[in-house]
Amino acid sequence: MIANRSSDHTVLVADDDPDILNIVSNILEVDGYLVMRARDGLEASRIFANTLPDVAMLDLSMPGMGGQELCRLLRAMPGGELVPVMILTARDGIEDKVSALGDGADDYVTKPFNPSELLARVRALLRIRLLNLSLTEKNVELLRVQKKLVEQERIAAVNQLAGAVAHNMGQPLSAIMLNLHLLKQLSSSDEKYTKALAAIHCDAKRLVELLEEMKRVDALSTSEYFGSTAILSLGTGETASLQENTAAGQVPFAPSPPDSKGK
Repeated sequence: MIANRSSDHTVLVADDDPDILNIVSNILEVDGYLVMRARDGLEASRIFANTLPDVAMLDLSMPGMGGQELCRLLRAMPGGELVPVMILTARDGIEDKVSALGDGADDYVTKPFNPSELLARVRALLRIRLLNLSLTEKNVELLRVQKKLVEQERIAAVNQLAGAVAHNMGQPLSAIMLNLHLLKQLSSSDEKYTKALAAIHCDAKRLVELLEEMKRVDALSTSEYFGSTAILSLGTGETASLQENTAAGQVPFAPSPPDSKGK
């Protein structure tokens, strides 16, 4: 019975020994894999760059570029960090294994090998490949969602700031405009003239206070505006200025918040 037959999975096999290259390739092809053959490291690197495989099987000793150097090169290629690499070699020294695994190899198989064990190891590496791809896709989606949330938070913060400016600065500005209109109709000797000037002074002072409060505003401190809309809290200066205006005999005009349709 052929296990895990799938023409969607590709394996790059690089070995300078033509007999080993054919034997390994035939074992993989019978099991249903598409095999890309390379007779040395340079050829393997070109194939890898052009067609990213699902698994790479590299001989440790090859002319021009050995499997260990090739493994480091493949890891540096785009997408290469997600491709499992198996070292297939006759060298079974512990130093060779430690060195190869330290340079990025995921598995180390010595010759001669058992075909069933070799296929089992390839399947294990393929599972790693699929898990890596799935994790990468989820990370990309997570970053997309995170970016969207940050954008939504930024928009909400801007809306709160705009609402706070419109609400808090609109009152003193309206009062200033009304008092200026009143001054045009009064003589400088009229008591109302003096009170209007005092009210304008209070409202101008409030605008200065608002600008200072905006410099140190707490993005988490909000107050209810209308309906379910909240705006940034800009301190208590508004109450103080309103009290001063009231004492001066001028109650500034306060524009009503927009209705539910935003008018």
